[in-house]
Amino acid sequence: MEQFRPVLRPSSLVALLGMLLPFVGGFVLARLCGLQPMAAAFVGATLTATSVGISVAVLDECGQPPAAKEH
Repeated sequence: MEQFRPVLRPSSLVALLGMLLPFVGGFVLARLCGLQPMAAAFVGATLTATSVGISVAVLDECGQPPAAKEH
C-alpha cells in the first residue's frame, strides 16, 4: 500500500477530472443546444462512459493491466 501513497492524490485528481469534465461539458453543451436537463444529463453520462472506456482501451494497448488483475 505504501507504494501508492506518492501517486494517490494526483491519480485521484486525474480520475475525478476524467469523469467530471466529460459529464459537465456534455451537460452544458447539451443545455446550450436546447435539450431538457434530463436529456442533457444523459448526454453527459454517455460522454463519461465513453471517456472511461477509451482510457481503459489505451491502458490495455500500452500493456497496463487494470489494477484488479494485479492481485
